[in-house]
Amino acid sequence: MNDETRRVLAFISAALINKEDYDSLFDHTNSKSFNYSIEFSGNNFVAHDFDLDCDVEGELHNNVYKIYHYGLRNFIDLSINGFEFSGCDNKSKHKFSGKVVNQNVQFFDEENSSRFLYNV
Repeated sequence: MNDETRRVLAFISAALINKEDYDSLFDHTNSKSFNYSIEFSGNNFVAHDFDLDCDVEGELHNNVYKIYHYGLRNFIDLSINGFEFSGCDNKSKHKFSGKVVNQNVQFFDEENSSRFLYNV
């Protein structure tokens, strides 16, 4: 999974789990902050990735968010269970998982068996 996909999923997961409309995400791997926005409408959302200048939309179907990233032209499935999240990046065909603890997002990418840390 590429950095852009991982970052937006960390941001969206934190926003959904904490029910907050955050506006940025700090990536500890790159030591850099990235700007996003998110708006909720019922069980759906529209996020904006300012770095790529594109929208990312998600709709809840049968407890799974079906997400489309317009900039990367990628479909992603995301499930939320309490403070944990998991899913599949349909472009890379690999799974991911993680946990949100307060404003910290721990992210595990199965494609390269690596862990990442973010803050919102």
